[in-house]
Amino acid sequence: MGSDPDAKGGKSHRTEIIVALITLAGVLGGALLANWDKVFPPTKPEPAPIAGPAAISPSSPSVPQQPAEPTRSDQEQNTSHKAIDKKQKPETRIPWYQISTPTHKGTIHTGCNPFNDRSDVYTKEPISRIEVYHGRYIYGICISYGTVRGGNHGLTQEGKYGIHMNYWEIQNDEKITRVEGNIEGNYLSGLKFFTDRGRESPKFGQGHGTSFKEEAPANGSLRTISGWANLDRNKGNRAICGMTFHFGKP
Repeated sequence: MGSDPDAKGGKSHRTEIIVALITLAGVLGGALLANWDKVFPPTKPEPAPIAGPAAISPSSPSVPQQPAEPTRSDQEQNTSHKAIDKKQKPETRIPWYQISTPTHKGTIHTGCNPFNDRSDVYTKEPISRIEVYHGRYIYGICISYGTVRGGNHGLTQEGKYGIHMNYWEIQNDEKITRVEGNIEGNYLSGLKFFTDRGRESPKFGQGHGTSFKEEAPANGSLRTISGWANLDRNKGNRAICGMTFHFGKP
């Protein structure tokens, strides 16, 4: 039985068409693969925004932080401390003297040196004894405070210049409240002491020249004496040329 030429021809024609389509698909597929990036470009990540300078906003001036209000316990503690401090604070100390008189002097000249007793001596006990070296002038003096003897001031040597020493003692129940004296030329020439009991010392020195007087303030007493003495060995008179009297509470 013979074959149909038309059937064979149609079959051949379809085969050619299929081959052509496959070939075309291959061509198109190759072209697509070759230009894939152009046809389907890759998605690029969006760049992160670049931070610019921060905006400066106007602000109020900086205000320092205020300390917290004290609590009640803090206030009580502070009050307690203040009360303790006030209680422990010593009272104002009364100075050892209330008044220092002007220096009663003749002439403080070359060779004259200042003198005074130590504060650790005259602040402990009242004056109990006064020794005076005198003649025409007052040449030297030494004061005792209780049982403690102060310094020898001026010329404290008997014999020369007609000097002799006399002393006067103050009783325990009395105090020196007045001093009188004299100045002749450059030096003190007289000295005398008085107590609140009405007693008075001998007159030391000859007492020529200008007189002076000093009294203690109310309820006060003489506590010590400072001054100037001529210590120049070449001078004719080595006497006391000035005295300051220091009064204070007993």
